[in-house]
Amino acid sequence: GNTVGILAGTNSGLVSNVHVSGASSGIGSGSGELSKVGLLVGVNADSGTIEYSSATNGSVTGYSYVGGLVGQNYGAIKESYSTADVNDVVTAYTLANTDKYFMFIGGFVGGNAGTIENSYAVPEAAIKGNGGIGAFAGLNTSNGIIKNCYTNASGKITYNDWNNYGYITLGVGKNSATVTNFYYVGSTAASAGTIMTESALKSATSLTGFSPSVWNFGTSSQYPDLINNPR
Repeated sequence: GNTVGILAGTNSGLVSNVHVSGASSGIGSGSGELSKVGLLVGVNADSGTIEYSSATNGSVTGYSYVGGLVGQNYGAIKESYSTADVNDVVTAYTLANTDKYFMFIGGFVGGNAGTIENSYAVPEAAIKGNGGIGAFAGLNTSNGIIKNCYTNASGKITYNDWNNYGYITLGVGKNSATVTNFYYVGSTAASAGTIMTESALKSATSLTGFSPSVWNFGTSSQYPDLINNPR
């Protein structure tokens, strides 16, 4: 199918303290319908909440809106993380037979039109796609809110960009809304957020907006960890 996750294709309720690993794959229909694929959930609906959950040690693949945790978010996600690898299967053929929105690939979510807070994405090895790629989110729409989050996919993003769509960054691919207290590892500016080195992110004793009741800053060899959802 094209709306796929290990736990659920679509969540309209509460997902709390759920942790998945493995592989999730979704393909578009023969008519070119877009996919929405996450390792945990394909679509988190506007009435859906995901909290204290994770997607690790696996990979997720689809045509479009592919995310390490969630494919497309319309609801709320908090204190969750992903270390999954993310891939799309867009080809020159599918691009010729669909429109330019047959993409949006992110280490945490493919597309966001809801609220994501106090979360992070650090893919194990790779994010691969065409256009609209972000280490954290491929797309943050005009209704989307991302705050108190971080990501690192430096050196892990590969792309073809056959249709010259662009929006390929180490942060949020295409951003049209609010991104606050968002940190990413890289050397070039993205559409939103604050650049950090990997060593600075690992050795940070605090980050603006990151509450000590939510985040734990450990040793210089570890990324900030969630107190209520530790690695």
